[in-house]
Amino acid sequence: KFRGAFNRLSTLEKEAASKGVVAFSSGNFGQALAAAATSLQIPCCIVSPQDAPAIKLERIEKFGADLVLSTAKPDENREVVASALAQEISATKGLTLLHPFEDAKVIHGIVRPVSRDDRRSARHCRGSLWWRWLDRWNPIGCGTSPRERHYKAHRSVYSRA
Repeated sequence: KFRGAFNRLSTLEKEAASKGVVAFSSGNFGQALAAAATSLQIPCCIVSPQDAPAIKLERIEKFGADLVLSTAKPDENREVVASALAQEISATKGLTLLHPFEDAKVIHGIVRPVSRDDRRSARHCRGSLWWRWLDRWNPIGCGTSPRERHYKAHRSVYSRA
């Protein structure tokens, strides 16, 4: 989450960065965005549901973000209410609205270190879930040697022997 937040913040225009950002989150992305914004000295406001875990809310404030709590009625989705409040704050204060999971630059920051083009990072992920995730998106894999890539491409031939 931190890599995604940091990547998104580092791609902001100077004018937008000086005004600040706002996002809605019930915890993890809010903490990551607050920490990244503080490290880049960008003002940050996090809108979070009132019933989010207290420890996460404390950390959002500890990392230096302004915390705004939203209250949802029993028949409303708490994330939808927080999102609407974040959009309202963005419109009234002129802050850039960042979406925790539908922003391509946030996702790119999260996934980038294990993309198939970054062989060094992928080499360190062998055996982990990330490596299996990477193999699903790149069937041949991103092995470090031509021999390993050949084996992965022709695995069925070798398994019959």
